[in-house]
Amino acid sequence: MSRHLKKCPRLKMQDVGKLLLSTNNGELATRARKIDQSKFRDLVARLIIGKNLPFNCVEWTKFRELCSYLNVDVETISRNTIRPDILKMHKFQKEVIRKKLQCAPGKICLTSDMWTSVNTTGYISLTVHFVDQDWVLQKFLLNFSPLPPPHTCQTLSDKLFLMLNDWGIEGKLTSITLDNAASNTSCVKIMKSRLIARNVMSDTGKRNFHIRCCAHIINLIVRDGLTEIDPAVIKIRLAVKYLKGSQRRKQNFLDTVSDLGMSVKMGVRQDVKTRWNSTYLMLQSCISYEKVFTHLRLVDPDYAESPNGEEWEQIKIKVLLDQETTNDIEFIRNMAKKMQEKFAKYWKKLSPILAMAVVLDPRLKFEFVEFTLEKVYPVEREMKKEVDIIRKRMAALYKEYHTASTLRGSTTNGTQNSGTVNGGNSGRNESAFMQEFAAAKKMVVNNLTSQN
Repeated sequence: MSRHLKKCPRLKMQDVGKLLLSTNNGELATRARKIDQSKFRDLVARLIIGKNLPFNCVEWTKFRELCSYLNVDVETISRNTIRPDILKMHKFQKEVIRKKLQCAPGKICLTSDMWTSVNTTGYISLTVHFVDQDWVLQKFLLNFSPLPPPHTCQTLSDKLFLMLNDWGIEGKLTSITLDNAASNTSCVKIMKSRLIARNVMSDTGKRNFHIRCCAHIINLIVRDGLTEIDPAVIKIRLAVKYLKGSQRRKQNFLDTVSDLGMSVKMGVRQDVKTRWNSTYLMLQSCISYEKVFTHLRLVDPDYAESPNGEEWEQIKIKVLLDQETTNDIEFIRNMAKKMQEKFAKYWKKLSPILAMAVVLDPRLKFEFVEFTLEKVYPVEREMKKEVDIIRKRMAALYKEYHTASTLRGSTTNGTQNSGTVNGGNSGRNESAFMQEFAAAKKMVVNNLTSQN
């Protein structure tokens, strides 16, 4: 039968030769096509990486039963086999990324963060951002490594340089974004000094090498503001922690919601102290259940951390810096003052590089920069001075790229074929600030039209 299937002229199936006969409990059955063992191992390695599975998953009985059911010819593999396969795949992908970094026509930017896990092990990550030859913004996580103590500025600097040397990109750096820890500031100074000594840092890099993390700055601003209502926030945090302490307490909470004729719109969230937005979400979720928390304090003798009426009012207040500095309520003025002081501390170090990015947005350009700086610098002379600084820095940046482009012998075709502008944001709901800018821009156009 097998020989006949191979030469039968009436069969039109092209892959019939791959069908074989096998015996299963004394019965004839077709067998699946021959399996590519290397492809199978490659797919298993991708599965382990993609789903963060342990290496020993290939030794699970159920996994092997599944593979045998799909194809009886599959060769079982062990964790000692799959581990080199994954390392080989990592090495291959690393070379792919290294080649992309080497071929990047412009400068590259880095972001890095460090934290300590629950088992007190320190880790550091390094991410790269750059625009490739096709004008597509790329982002790759280059390293995720343990960082043993001490976590001093010198240790951080040595670790980052070790990573940069491994990837061969120290000569392409223009900036690195870190949070505002004191050790990070000193670390950047050490790195900058070493790069200047090696003559691999451009003038733009010298001015903009250290970019402070905006998310961390907002975190610090909000935390400074929240110190004015810390007692209320602490009580809410303890109340949520109490409710989530046992299933009985959760059910008691839901029963109270039902007894008061309320509906459960959302769950009560627990915050993470280092994430200001999680504190906001916690407060927002708890405000809806103010009556429930107040009632629980009366019926549950073990629950005693509910905020009082005044503290609930404080939690409900939404602070807007520029509008609330003259508020009649003292604690709101204090909150706004502390938040403004923290904002002012980082603004001047941060604003020029952000403004340069805004100017490159064809929807905004210098008009939006001037409109925004008018809010920060009411005196026109000060505003114009800041705008001139941004113009000079952009001119220096352009000159630097133009010189590098000329040295590479590049043509103008690459810049002419940079792709179309993505106007996908036009359909989104604009913020009130952007609507104000659009109205101001329209007013200027109308004034010029009426004058003509």
